[in-house]
Amino acid sequence: MSKKRKALKNISNAIVHSAKKVTDSGILSPLVDRLSNINDEHVEALYALGYDFFHGKKYKEAETIFYFICNLNHMEKKYWKALAVTFFLQKKYPSAQAAYFTSLMLDPTDVEMMSAMADCAIAMGNVPDADNLLAATAEMSDNYQQRSDLGQRAKALLEMLRGQIAVAETNPDKTAEPQNKEIL
Repeated sequence: MSKKRKALKNISNAIVHSAKKVTDSGILSPLVDRLSNINDEHVEALYALGYDFFHGKKYKEAETIFYFICNLNHMEKKYWKALAVTFFLQKKYPSAQAAYFTSLMLDPTDVEMMSAMADCAIAMGNVPDADNLLAATAEMSDNYQQRSDLGQRAKALLEMLRGQIAVAETNPDKTAEPQNKEIL
């Protein structure tokens, strides 16, 4: 490994370690207020680092960076989305759903975030929430005429989900939970 590449790796690891310490300490909010020298370019550089970790399948490191930058700039949707996807790939579904929700609040017309929240509910086996979120995804897709592919997917999943529930209700000998987990 070249000296330059090794130095970059050490810097990346130091940034992740420092960000982890700050986020774990619970002092992030007062600290962020004191970081007046950090500008959008710095945050974007951190985002690029998190992106590199993510694509290198170093999800824990990416999570640390994305969490840190979400606190530095909590109004940027792409940072919340990056954090949410990182949580999802680590099977931290409740955290992923919360991050997707935050991203959705920054752009309430984003069908993709609603669909991703439905995917989290499905992964958690939360059938009532999955049903509601899929129905909302289908409706949003129709109302805003964007991402019709997600609307069609939501409608198909909703049909399958409701079909499985109906089958489970007509067959009292089997519990609904295992059947729902198999289809989801």
